[in-house]
Amino acid sequence: MQKNRKDLIKSMCFNALFAALYVVLVLAFGDFSFGFTNGLISLRIAEAMIPLCCFNKKFIPGAIIGCLCANLIGGNPIDIIVGTIQTILSVMVLHFVKPKQLSLLLASLICGVIIGLELYFIGASAIGLWVICTTFIGEMIILELGYLVIKKY
Repeated sequence: MQKNRKDLIKSMCFNALFAALYVVLVLAFGDFSFGFTNGLISLRIAEAMIPLCCFNKKFIPGAIIGCLCANLIGGNPIDIIVGTIQTILSVMVLHFVKPKQLSLLLASLICGVIIGLELYFIGASAIGLWVICTTFIGEMIILELGYLVIKKY
């Protein structure tokens, strides 16, 4: 019983740290995190931490809470809901889909389509397919880099 309690506390602390670091990275790289040039290009550096969910499902709550908190602080009201739903879908794909390269591709595609459509419908971009493609490419770059660094270390 005592070991389970310690594991739970340890997991909660790691997730709190994960979420806090995610928020700090999003805010530190503000223009990149929320898109620049009218929302067409976004490289959310904090997303490089998301591939941790590939290796351990215990990081999933931290990823979701971190995204939610970052969007609460710096996003628009629609992004709070849509961005969090996209993160939930992405981390589930990252954890459960094998092989990992396929899961990274699918998670990037989920991000590109969902966030790209969100940006199109809120008027941040007049060119729907273009914003979907650039969001997908940006997410793919960040997830791949994060995965490679995490796998190496």
